[in-house]
Amino acid sequence: MDSHYVARLLAIGRILAGIAMLAVPGPLLAAAGMVSTGRNRLLVRMVGGRDLVLGVGAFQALASGRAPGPWVRAGAVADTVDAVAILSTADELGPAKAAAGLAVAGGAAVAGARAAADITD
Repeated sequence: MDSHYVARLLAIGRILAGIAMLAVPGPLLAAAGMVSTGRNRLLVRMVGGRDLVLGVGAFQALASGRAPGPWVRAGAVADTVDAVAILSTADELGPAKAAAGLAVAGGAAVAGARAAADITD
């Protein structure tokens, strides 16, 4: 699969996830089995803002022909950090939620890293 195509899909997914986390953190927390407190909503919104910025940056770079590599690499690093955070709290999340989180974050990290490696800046 073309690395620019993969990077574009990851950017769109990141934009949509970021918007959702900023707009409706409560239901997302509930789906993750977490309590929707003000602090938890704040943290979800912070991650949403990060993902929105990374997604828009990557998408704009890809659409304009500018170097998307740094944006794609930054997204892969963020997803790797998310996967490590999930692993560090897997016992609290439970096996099903930890596996689902790792599948999403780990899969995005690997796809992003592979795409970034193939994209020349």
